[in-house]
Amino acid sequence: MLIGDTPTARRVAESLAAEGTSVIHLLEPLDVDLRSTLSEKTAMVAVMVHDDIRALRFALGCAHFAPNASILVTIFDRTIGDELHRLLPQCEVTSPADLALPHLVDICVGDARGRRRSLSTAASTVATHLTGFLRTTDVGARTMVYGMAGLGAVVALDLCLMVLGEQRHPARAFYDAVRVVTTVGPAEVPHLPVTLVLSPILMLITVVFTAMFTAGVVDRSIGPRLLGLVGPRSLPRRDHVVVVGLGQVGARLCIELHSNECAGPRGGARSGGARPAGHRRPADPHHRRARN
Repeated sequence: MLIGDTPTARRVAESLAAEGTSVIHLLEPLDVDLRSTLSEKTAMVAVMVHDDIRALRFALGCAHFAPNASILVTIFDRTIGDELHRLLPQCEVTSPADLALPHLVDICVGDARGRRRSLSTAASTVATHLTGFLRTTDVGARTMVYGMAGLGAVVALDLCLMVLGEQRHPARAFYDAVRVVTTVGPAEVPHLPVTLVLSPILMLITVVFTAMFTAGVVDRSIGPRLLGLVGPRSLPRRDHVVVVGLGQVGARLCIELHSNECAGPRGGARSGGARPAGHRRPADPHHRRARN
């Protein structure tokens, strides 16, 4: 017997009928319908509805009217599913998300599994974090990075002018360049006309880059930091999957992709997104929020 008015229920009923299996398909049965339809000869009952409360009600009713029949019920909430399976051992709990998850994981990471990277895992991780550091999407972080890069460029250019043009010792030239950028002391008057013209220009540019860097640091300090500049919270630029929507399928897909990523090169990506028995998910607050 099949209960449900969902597209999945209709497809299952059509597939079973095509194989020659006798199927009784009830769309929205009442308790009277369950009592009159179920009997000791009923071997299997499948409950495929979208609402977890209705699915729980149908499963309990089927177990009451046909205690020897095996029950398959689709429930999204895993807490309800675990409690139902504990109460009814003959009940197998699944969800449309779990059924579609292995195929979706294979589509998302199937090509990445078969592709060998030219760089090592550590080098690839460093490259990804460095790319996220240089191409962050946060306005405050981007301002801070541009200001810091501008200050570094000014120091490098001033260092080259003093080493190549003024013939100063590199250590002394670096000291003078940093002292000018940080405005902690007066600078020596250059001897060459070119250096005499470029140095004031670099000083004025330094004011702009210092303001940008300071504004970025203040924004990062008092504002919400959803993304990091480096580390695991940095925005990836390659070898990642974008999931739009956190419904039943989206939330489970994100959790499974995160589990495959945490497996790393030692465990590897599990084929079809299958999870071994007894596997415990990591204590991640985002995972607990998605599960609830």
